[in-house]
Amino acid sequence: MSRFGPYTQHRTRKDGSYVFFQHFHANLRPKGFPAGFQIHEQDEPGPLTNEERELILERAMVNYDEFCEARKVANPMTPPREGPLPENSWKLLADLAKDSFWFDGLSVHSKRLYALQYDKIVAAFDGKPELDPTVISQSQIEQWLRRRGYSSHVVITWGVIFNQLLRIAANEGIRPNHRPIRMQVRRAPPGPIRIWEQSDVDAVIKAFEDKGDMITSELVQTAWATGQRLGDIRQLRYDKNYQDGCLHFLTNKTAARIMLTLPDALRQRLDQRYRPGQLMFPSPRGRTFTISHLSEYFRGSTKHLAGYDDLPLKLRTLRHSAILNFARAGCTIPMIASVTGHSLVTVHKILGHYLPRDPILAAQAQAMRAEADNVFALNPVIEGYARTLIDGRALPQKPTAGPQRRSA
Repeated sequence: MSRFGPYTQHRTRKDGSYVFFQHFHANLRPKGFPAGFQIHEQDEPGPLTNEERELILERAMVNYDEFCEARKVANPMTPPREGPLPENSWKLLADLAKDSFWFDGLSVHSKRLYALQYDKIVAAFDGKPELDPTVISQSQIEQWLRRRGYSSHVVITWGVIFNQLLRIAANEGIRPNHRPIRMQVRRAPPGPIRIWEQSDVDAVIKAFEDKGDMITSELVQTAWATGQRLGDIRQLRYDKNYQDGCLHFLTNKTAARIMLTLPDALRQRLDQRYRPGQLMFPSPRGRTFTISHLSEYFRGSTKHLAGYDDLPLKLRTLRHSAILNFARAGCTIPMIASVTGHSLVTVHKILGHYLPRDPILAAQAQAMRAEADNVFALNPVIEGYARTLIDGRALPQKPTAGPQRRSA
């Protein structure tokens, strides 16, 4: 019920009518502030009218304003400052947030992440008159972000931070108040996904080998040949998971037992740098790749590839592209699941997402049909049987018997 204001709830009575009230949590409300307010009570059951909706929202906002004022007096978010405040800006709010009590209680990693997001917000919002922090609302900020093409993930993530910044501005007296009515954020439909082809794999391999990075090149080849998760491949070790050109390990996600034979060319490259007990695909620092670092390293190495400016390749689609490649080769769903470690249902869902839109599979189906038509045309037995069916359909059909009369 967030559309009727913050902390607004409703209960249904026995006759079907609603009672709306506002409840403030004990760990949020200041001492002496009421735990809840009854906002509206329906006389008869039925849908809410526009007048009732406006009345509920107005009463909820009044109660919330009183709650914010009492909370500001009882427990200010930022320590008191001496002297006049500097010019109002998003950089000022970011600095106040870093000095606030809640920021001091975060871990070192969380502080670093929040500070990075603050810097991005200041770079995007500071110095723009239409984004004045003294008057703008959170819903207007979300609309501004959407019009500029920001993703739904960024809008949702920054929504929490903007809630904090505007609340600090209200506590400092920079703006009258901040009413964080949550807005329903619609996620943008997924854009087009580039499926890996053999030419894409060759281009990426060449990009890594031109830099002298043979290990990451072999990692991509292994993922393409086996369809395994990058989270499993990056942890493979010689002797433990690789012997005589065969991979054998348990997947981290489903604990499925995988035993695969690698192609001969890839086996020869891996055997050349065989180190017992060492990682097969270590990072440039000699450690295990993290997925985020591997993605950043991949983007940095392939960003100059020709032909991939509009729709760049992504590592996360490499596994599904390998599954699609198995299906193109004529493998059945159980055969694909035995290689990739998926369940049969998951393989069916993946193929159901990609196969209906695969132009290569459509061209393959048309070629098979043309070949079958040629075979049928050259086979006298099949041609004679088809001619018999056509002639039989052309014959006049016997009329069906009508309803029989009952004997007296």
